[in-house]
Amino acid sequence: MPKKTNGWVKEELYKDFNLYRCDDIESLITEYVKYYNTERPSTKCGRKSPVQFKTEQGFA
Repeated sequence: MPKKTNGWVKEELYKDFNLYRCDDIESLITEYVKYYNTERPSTKCGRKSPVQFKTEQGFA
């Protein structure tokens, strides 16, 4: 069974963003959302970030 969105978001927060050692969860989530939208490649967007994909499509 494929991982659900909530599962892989939590996994990335724990593994890549050091959630275990975080003192400011709100800032961590803000940083993750920025990463997710501007840097993280998405298979549904042709291995581009959502922002890059939308820009190339003329939406941004």
